[in-house]
Amino acid sequence: LGQLMSGPDALRHFEQGIVMLKKELEGAKEEEEAMGIRRRLASGYVSMTEIHMTDLCDEEGAEQRCEELLGLATQADPQSVEAWSQAASF
Repeated sequence: LGQLMSGPDALRHFEQGIVMLKKELEGAKEEEEAMGIRRRLASGYVSMTEIHMTDLCDEEGAEQRCEELLGLATQADPQSVEAWSQAASF
């Protein structure tokens, strides 16, 4: 749903998705399953970064929030090309 929305509405949907993925990660039984969840988690953080860089770029603290989200993305999946690519373009 986050991809279909814009601005704060999209952000709320992505935040809900992040919460769900974190719960799913806690219950992961195999490393391969956990890695897939971490990859989706990183992608969600990158999507939230993109919203802050576009729709919410004029909001106070948007740049700092982008840095935080990119840190969370690379922390969730240090091998994520998507996260590192976004960090390089930031």
